[in-house]
Amino acid sequence: MTSIKTFYTAMALVLLCAGGQAEMDKTKYISVDEIKTDMEAYCLTVWSGTKIEKFPLKIISIVRNMQPDGDMILVLGTDERFKSASAIHGCSGSPVFIDNRLAGALAAGWDGSLEPLYLVRPIEYMLEVGTAGKSPASSAANGLSVMDAQSPLNLAAVYERAVQTLAVTKSGNTLPLPLTTSLPEHVCRSLADNFSLLGVSPQPSGMAAMAVDPETVNVPIERGSVLAAVLCGGDINLAATGTATEVLGDTVYAFGHSFTGIGAVEFPMAAGKVHSIVAGRGSSFKLASPGPILGTIQFDQSAAIRGTLGAMPKTIGLRIHVERFDDPKPRTYNCQMA
Repeated sequence: MTSIKTFYTAMALVLLCAGGQAEMDKTKYISVDEIKTDMEAYCLTVWSGTKIEKFPLKIISIVRNMQPDGDMILVLGTDERFKSASAIHGCSGSPVFIDNRLAGALAAGWDGSLEPLYLVRPIEYMLEVGTAGKSPASSAANGLSVMDAQSPLNLAAVYERAVQTLAVTKSGNTLPLPLTTSLPEHVCRSLADNFSLLGVSPQPSGMAAMAVDPETVNVPIERGSVLAAVLCGGDINLAATGTATEVLGDTVYAFGHSFTGIGAVEFPMAAGKVHSIVAGRGSSFKLASPGPILGTIQFDQSAAIRGTLGAMPKTIGLRIHVERFDDPKPRTYNCQMA
């Protein structure tokens, strides 16, 4: 009798678990197994300003087991503007449609490639982000939680541990997100190696302190729009910019790859504006800046980031006072950090 009860209990648990995972809506989404290379494909992204545009793609192949967490779709950008810029940093998350259904997001590429080749993260992997049942607030596994509030703050120790953690979580061949910042160019150069461990490439923008471009004030986060993870605001600005893939109610999926890859997070989330595509021989990127905070990024996993619109993030106030021998007056900077 005990064995029979155990069997039925196990079966009930299996059915409950199966029922908790919703089937992908095949009228809206297309799975990897349905995709053929002769299907029509395109992506949505912002090339300039806040206008979302449609760009044709050619499906090259399905790359099975491209990464330990699944398959990828190899595509080629056929628009003349894409051809002139190779793979573009900041296009990460641009939604890709195949057979007029959402297939996934531009997620990786190759700097310096002669053609604009991209790897597309399938949408079925992205929609799984944040479904493991872990509360966004429970971040005990967060490797960057390295400060002991009960002890004097040792900035050097915090810095070293953070760098080591980021080195472990660094993504493979994903294109680093452009990190638009008000910091001067020589500071960006000195910190470039450590920024790269975070999966970002610092790009000085000349953003004024506390500035919000009027053009971004009423811009929503939607499929193909700029999506920014704002790491620091105020007198010093740091914002990593990519693209939003899918918006379901107040839930946003973006990037098509991890940002920090540390799981439960609380990063301010904003829309934004693209000032220009900076095309280079080594790499190309979107020079962009964020708008007002619209929500919070709560999950940062290998396939995507996921956030909630309208949920305002907690931030840390930071005041930096600087006195230098070559500056006639002391400077104080007030910031809000993620």
